[in-house]
Amino acid sequence: MKWLRGLVVGCLLGSVNVAWATSGLAWQWGDEEERRYFMEAELLLPEIIVLSQAENLNVRVSEITMTLVTTCRLVPPPGKKLFELSCSVDDIRLVGAPVRGDAGRLIPILDQLDASMLQAEIQVAITKDGRVRTVSLEGLEDRLRRLRMIEETMRLLVQRGFAGLDLRMPKKGEDEGRAWEDSSSLSLGFVTMMGTYGKGLVYHGVVATEGDVVRIESQGGGVMMPGTDQTVVTPDGSSVSRSRDSYEMVHRGVTRFDVAKGALVERTYQVIGLPTSSSQISEGAAGVSYVQNLRVLALDSEQDAPRLPGNGELAPGGTRGR
Repeated sequence: MKWLRGLVVGCLLGSVNVAWATSGLAWQWGDEEERRYFMEAELLLPEIIVLSQAENLNVRVSEITMTLVTTCRLVPPPGKKLFELSCSVDDIRLVGAPVRGDAGRLIPILDQLDASMLQAEIQVAITKDGRVRTVSLEGLEDRLRRLRMIEETMRLLVQRGFAGLDLRMPKKGEDEGRAWEDSSSLSLGFVTMMGTYGKGLVYHGVVATEGDVVRIESQGGGVMMPGTDQTVVTPDGSSVSRSRDSYEMVHRGVTRFDVAKGALVERTYQVIGLPTSSSQISEGAAGVSYVQNLRVLALDSEQDAPRLPGNGELAPGGTRGR
C-alpha cells in the first residue's frame, strides 16, 4: 500500500491547493431533525446484473441509473458511535439498458420494482465520523428465494446512492490545514451479489470556504475486485471467469459541507474502474470498464420534492452504445 499512498497523496497535493486549517468538520444530527436528499447514481457495469419481476420475467442489464428522493430521520436514542437512520422512499426512478436479446422487456420490471420500493424503508447506520456501515431494506417481501434476490439487488442499488453520505471526517473535526485519509471509502464498491474486496485510499481536503459551507475536493483510488470465483457474462455476451479480475479504481469528487449544521449540502463524484492487464476480462487492458457517476443534493425539508419522470429503457448498449 505504500506505493498507492504515495501516488494518491502526490496526485492530491499536486492538483489541489488545500486551504487554511478548518474546524467543525464533523457530522451532527438532531433528535427531531429530518433531512431530505435527492440522489442519482448512474452505473455502467463491467458485468451484467439481472432485474426480475416477482414471477417469471428476468431481464439482463449492463447499465442502470437510479434516482431517489428520500427523507431520513434519526432513530432514537442516538448511540455513542453510530447514527441509526430510518429513510423513506418518497420517489424513485429507474432507467436501464438491457442486453440486445432482452430489449423491449424492461419497463414492466422497473415499474414493479418502483412500486414495491415506495413501500420500503431504508435503514442506514453511519458512524459519528461519517462512515456508512450498513444499508438495508425493510418492508419488501422476502418469503421466497427469488424475492430475496430481488430485495438484495435493490439494496445494492440503493447502497450506491447512500455511498454519497459516506464521507469520513478528520479526527476531532480538525484538518490542521492538511488533506486527510479515508481507507474504507464506500465509493469504490461495485454492484455485485458476491461483495467487493481490495484496497483503496481516498484523500479529502478543504479548498475553499463560503460562510459556514466548505468545499472539499477528493481524489484517490486503489485496486478492487468484485466477488469471488465464478463465471460471469459481460455486456458483450462473453463468458469469463472472474477469479483473477481486478480493477484499477480512480475517484474524483467535490463536496459542499455545512460545518455549522454538520450536514452535507451537495456531493458529486465519479469513479472509473479499468481492468488490469492481468484480468481475464481484459485483453491488453482494454476490457469492459466500470463507471459510477453520483450526485447527492440536500433538499429543503419544507419544499416540495422534485417529481421524477417515469421509468425508462435505453437502447441495448446504453451509454456505451452511443
